[in-house]
Formats: sequence, C-alpha cells, structure tokens
Amino acid sequence: MYKILICLSKYIKKAVKFLKLYLWQRWRIPKGDYCYKILRIDHNPKEGLSVIYTKVCPYWEIKKIKDYDEEDGYCTLLDLSDALIWDKCKSCGIRNYFWRELCILRR
Repeated sequence: MYKILICLSKYIKKAVKFLKLYLWQRWRIPKGDYCYKILRIDHNPKEGLSVIYTKVCPYWEIKKIKDYDEEDGYCTLLDLSDALIWDKCKSCGIRNYFWRELCILRR
C-alpha cells in the first residue's frame, strides 16, 4: 500500500507541475507547431545566404542521452527525449495550431 501511495504522489506532483505551467507560464511557450519563434530573417543577396534569428522555448534543451544525435533533444516540461523534440517539433501541445486546423478541416 505504501509503494502505491509513493507512486501516486509522483504522478500527482507531475500533474501539479504541468497545471502550474499551463495556467501561469503558458505565455513563455512559443505559438505554433515548433519549439521556437522566428524573430527575423536577414537576407544577404551578395553571398546568397540568409540568417534566421529565433527564440527557443525555455523548456527545450539538449541532453546527451543516447549515442546518436537525433535523441539528444529534451523537453524539461514533459521529461521526454525523442527525435521530434530534437527537430524542435512541439510535443506538449500548448499553444499549437493543431486544434484550430482540425476545426477548419471539419467544416
């Protein structure tokens, strides 16, 4: 019984942490389907290059977990590491456009 209570308390703590983030710190997560916001794009026609300046989500980081690079992306909010997070594709679903697009497609 004691082990079950300890296990439940871990999940409750994670749920409370997620709700606090969702309710009070939601604005820190960029809008869209990616873990970054494009601030500006500078074009240099002489060299044929463009530079994209971005602001990355504060919960995205790189952690060396496995031997190959594609698993190094890590979300501290979800406590999750995978190839989509490494590519900065949003997995948390906070402030993304998926539900809005789904409603538009259903019309």
